[in-house]
Amino acid sequence: MRSFLTISFMLTFLYSEIKAQDVSLSQYHNLSSLLNPASTGSYGDDIKATLSHKRQWNSVSTPFITNLFCAEWNPGSKNKNKVNKPSFGLIAVTDMAGSSGYKSSMFRALGAYHLRLNKTKNLSFGLELGYNQRNFSFEGLAWDAQFNGAGYDASLPTLENFNNTSNKNLDAGFGCKTNKKPKKLLWKTGLALHHYYQKQTVLENGEDALPTLAQLYFQGQTEQWIYDV
Repeated sequence: MRSFLTISFMLTFLYSEIKAQDVSLSQYHNLSSLLNPASTGSYGDDIKATLSHKRQWNSVSTPFITNLFCAEWNPGSKNKNKVNKPSFGLIAVTDMAGSSGYKSSMFRALGAYHLRLNKTKNLSFGLELGYNQRNFSFEGLAWDAQFNGAGYDASLPTLENFNNTSNKNLDAGFGCKTNKKPKKLLWKTGLALHHYYQKQTVLENGEDALPTLAQLYFQGQTEQWIYDV
């Protein structure tokens, strides 16, 4: 087990630059299909539904609120003798932040295929196709040009020019994972790429396009402990 932890920490610090993007939710290990589309349907039941709600930064004027709904369907769960099987899912996320009324909505259609390599080891591949929508409002915002030297004056012009206050675009991602369940230790590892070849910025095309999000993770579980990276 110590060797697993050592390797996990080494992988964690391989990157010298870390960028934050997408929604931030607690207990991410319970939202495996959001982390990796290859995890869609990786459970023993026929249908699974998940609801998640997070409210953070309550001290600001308008707290950040994130809501998520996820539904997964595992049509091969009742056939225990079926070696390989597909699964499907749907994710809807809304994220609201700040006084500008900024709202980001994300919808994902998920598909995965699970291969049984042997009695204890599985290999899965997944694909996600999505639709994103972002918008905000000028109301409640203050700009540099509205400070007159003594204070803020809402009657002053903003001197800002936006072609639009909303944006819609398509999105895609894919992933793979493998897991093994010996007698005393269950471990899984996976790699997922989100926003693959994404050219859209927050509101319109520009030089700060949303980069591809790569996620590499490892999870190990024994009867007493669970390790996540």
